[in-house]
Amino acid sequence: MTGLWVILGIALAVGLGSLLLQGQKRGRPAASAPRPAPDHSPATAAAQDYRYTRQPYLMTRAELAFYRVLVQVVGQRGMVFAKVRVADVIVPRETDDRKQWRGAFNKISAKHLDFILCHPKTLEILGAIELDDRSHNRRDRQERDAFLEEAMASAEVPLVRVPVQATYSVKDLTEQVQGLLPRPATPKPRPRPQRPQSP
Repeated sequence: MTGLWVILGIALAVGLGSLLLQGQKRGRPAASAPRPAPDHSPATAAAQDYRYTRQPYLMTRAELAFYRVLVQVVGQRGMVFAKVRVADVIVPRETDDRKQWRGAFNKISAKHLDFILCHPKTLEILGAIELDDRSHNRRDRQERDAFLEEAMASAEVPLVRVPVQATYSVKDLTEQVQGLLPRPATPKPRPRPQRPQSP
């Protein structure tokens, strides 16, 4: 009789264990898809390390006031571009010394020109304009200006400097930038109609 109770106890324990195991399997959440590995590329790391703010305006008030008059002066004879990188206007001359070339390029790569005038059809670079405010009186700015003038002259790109003013005269500015613009086409005279000769 004792043996029968032992057998029944073992069977009951096995049955309860099986029921508990099935309940754990049913309640276990389904295996989720593997998470992608975090991107530790330099570009992603840089974007995560820094935060940026949008500039509200492309130009200062002084630059915008000058730009509006400059556009009037240029008219249909050219196109005006603002804040152009110097390295997009001039480049160092070719040389076998790559280190020297790279050094010359680095001197202009981070500099910008205030305004560039281009041909309206071909976008050929006609010249550059620098708007000089009081900051150009500083020694470091004067050194920068002297280097830029020499670099532009070596590339044969005209550079005109205009002092910042409260207002700009269309007439005065026309005289300052006239040499950068192509001459307006002279209309060809119409041929006079020939009178029929009398018989």
